[in-house]
Amino acid sequence: MRNIIRYKKNSKFVLLPKPKIVGFRLTLNMNKKVTYFILISISIFYLVFSQKSICQVTSNYKYLNDSNLIVEYIDSASQLKYNKPDSSKQILEKALGIARKNSLQINEAEILNRIGGIYYILGKYDLSMDYFSQAFEVYSELKNKKGIAASYNNMGMIYGVHSHYQKTIYYHKKSIKICKEINDIKLLGTNYFNLGIIYNEKGENDSALIFANKAIEQYNKLNLPEENIRVYN
Repeated sequence: MRNIIRYKKNSKFVLLPKPKIVGFRLTLNMNKKVTYFILISISIFYLVFSQKSICQVTSNYKYLNDSNLIVEYIDSASQLKYNKPDSSKQILEKALGIARKNSLQINEAEILNRIGGIYYILGKYDLSMDYFSQAFEVYSELKNKKGIAASYNNMGMIYGVHSHYQKTIYYHKKSIKICKEINDIKLLGTNYFNLGIIYNEKGENDSALIFANKAIEQYNKLNLPEENIRVYN
């Protein structure tokens, strides 16, 4: 209805115009350009910032999704590293590609170390050292002491395989120093264990026994009986 019945006058119905929101209409008529500009500005502001928020959420989701995928790849590769080392390496290489594509350096370094470990299992020690060294470089750039200590331990193992005993001892002792600083008990035990093997190979049985006992001492702190069995063997 355009009009409504307002009241009755002299027994006749009088029709009055339908009420209007005068203030808004008047403002719109008098300042159409200003009003349209304000409305358009508000719309643009909303679209820009809502789009930015959507991009941030999408980016964060992609980051989390890629990180989770890397973790899944690493877990799968770990289960295959002894029985199917080649398959394990292929999975890790996929994870490495994702890490590098998304600049996930801490993941990249871990994967490089793990690929180095696979090559160690395969007996390809030069390739193993190459990956351990790459991991060390990334960890050093990040100033990640735990990663640096792990890399020193790994490089020490390679020198041990080649009977470069002085270099082996040098790298393990560097790793031990950092492990003590950051209180990494398990890696400390691993270094002691590896040094015990080296001294045993050198025929220095007393030193070998000392480091074997040190390894057991660290593993006992973490209640790791399987590591103790490894030492006793």
